[in-house]
Amino acid sequence: MHIQLENHEANAIQMYEERRIKVLDNWIETSVIIPNQGELITWPLTNNTIDEHALSYLLDCAPEVIIIGMNNPCPIHPQYLTPFYQQRIGVECMSIGAACRTFNILLSEGRKVFAGFVIKD
Repeated sequence: MHIQLENHEANAIQMYEERRIKVLDNWIETSVIIPNQGELITWPLTNNTIDEHALSYLLDCAPEVIIIGMNNPCPIHPQYLTPFYQQRIGVECMSIGAACRTFNILLSEGRKVFAGFVIKD
């Protein structure tokens, strides 16, 4: 699906498909963390399980909101979310399409948002 933005943000998601995301005119086909600005971060996930280790990549960035997109969204165990709640960081897990749309909306509002996408073959 092609996404048209009124205001182009630094790392706005331009398009997405089931197994890839287009950011800054480049298709991303591996799991990735997309900050609101700056360089994309490789997210070394070996499966769809979001655990403490996977989340540690996001906690260090200290965003306001974290959106996690995956083909089959699953709840994150509450024990892994405690450090985020202590720092008042919201974490939401949803489908890739919903995550792309939500990320772009939060970008357009000027929020410090990070998105983690689990992209598997």
